[in-house]
Amino acid sequence: MNPRADPLASDPTGLRGRHVIVLNWKDDQHPEAGGAETYCHAVAQRFAKQGAKVCLLTARAAGQSRRDTKDGVEIRRAGGTHSVYPLVLLQLLIWRVVAPWRLDLILDCQNGIPFFAPLVVRRRIAVVMLIFHVHQDQFALYMSPMAARMGRWLEGAASRIVYRQRTVVVISASTRQRVRDCLKLGGALFVVPCGSESVASISAPRSIFPSVVCVGRMVPHKRVHLLLKALPVIISYHPQLHVDVIGEGPSRPELESLAVELGVDQHVTFHGHVSSARRDALASSGWLAVNPSLGEGWGLSIIEANAAGRPAVCLNVDGLRDAVRDGVTGWVAAHPDDLAETMVKALNILSDESEAALWSTRARAWAASFSWDATAAGLSNVLLAESDRLASASGLRQRNDLALRVTVEGGTIEQSSRGRRTDVWREQPEGLTGLLYGLDERDLRVVLDRLDLGTPIDVHVARTEDLLLAPRSGEPTVTGPTSISGSKNAPLDIVQ
Repeated sequence: MNPRADPLASDPTGLRGRHVIVLNWKDDQHPEAGGAETYCHAVAQRFAKQGAKVCLLTARAAGQSRRDTKDGVEIRRAGGTHSVYPLVLLQLLIWRVVAPWRLDLILDCQNGIPFFAPLVVRRRIAVVMLIFHVHQDQFALYMSPMAARMGRWLEGAASRIVYRQRTVVVISASTRQRVRDCLKLGGALFVVPCGSESVASISAPRSIFPSVVCVGRMVPHKRVHLLLKALPVIISYHPQLHVDVIGEGPSRPELESLAVELGVDQHVTFHGHVSSARRDALASSGWLAVNPSLGEGWGLSIIEANAAGRPAVCLNVDGLRDAVRDGVTGWVAAHPDDLAETMVKALNILSDESEAALWSTRARAWAASFSWDATAAGLSNVLLAESDRLASASGLRQRNDLALRVTVEGGTIEQSSRGRRTDVWREQPEGLTGLLYGLDERDLRVVLDRLDLGTPIDVHVARTEDLLLAPRSGEPTVTGPTSISGSKNAPLDIVQ
């Protein structure tokens, strides 16, 4: 059966039989893989499990095979850090000629620059750009001034030209704001947050003495040197403090030398790359996680630490300020100069066992609100909604980029399934709560009339935590139509 003919009959996800191509510059087996690669593989393997035919096009590191299959995902590798981009476009162009059926749903991941897939595929092929975070401020850390200017142009002006009205997905509220303010892309913009793997099976007791865990690649923008420079002050308050630094990268020798220079090397262990089990055990035994990065799309290492029951400290930067709920699951330092003071404050609080237990409970609950199943569900809904939009006669995008949080007394998840693919609903104690994109107050009335949900008791512009709303289960929130036309109260056409 044609999977587009009746998606509700036997395929509630709408992905069975569809071809999904994921474009990312590295795969999760690459020696320099990070959070972006974790995200891509987590959703790709779930797409495959739901019956999609998934292929990842990516770079090939030394020692990696050209072709591989992992968790049902076909992996094709070619090229290096820069050459992967033209080689991926060449592969898409070949498929356009010899295997056009493979060009169905394309997830174009932007790690500094996207792959510019719309240049080589037909206009009605669904291409959704996934942006982990905005790199405008980071190009200068790794490139010459001329190359950095080129990188900023490719990420900004060139992307605006190539992607035009294409839909964009980001992974946090602050990245959404940066994309709107800095990149000014023209397409609809959705937040699909990262998931979290449960580490409930890790039961390592908390260390007797104060301890801090820092997880991340040893590269300049992770700014581990800020943590090291804060240690002399912190150690003056907590002389038995120990810091576990987990991760590998080119900055490691320099950081080890800095620890010696500062006289804190006896308090720091550089573990390098470790297994996920070892990482989780260290996180579980620590008192506190810390991430001093210049900016992230999200704080995956923070949520992993929260899942292990440990609160976190970060700086007030993109992504991390979303992952840490200041004063609830951790602490946000306003400025790098405040890092030492903030960490001393946190360790003082956590020295009390009852306080530590309270923070641990809140951290676990926050981490439990995210799942990779829900991430995959949200992303598949956006991909399918974009495909439906392009297949429609008009192909119009939503009329605005406003995101609303709506709470309705009564109503059920089953009722909400009659709505649009990209709407997210969750049953909460206060009622049925939804996150709806692209609606003004009149459009909202049309949607609620069609869903027969009654009168909303609260409507407001979505805030940071609202934008992270995801269904608790791994099922897509809706599989119904993606456009709603008219109502008795408002003769409008709403196109998603």
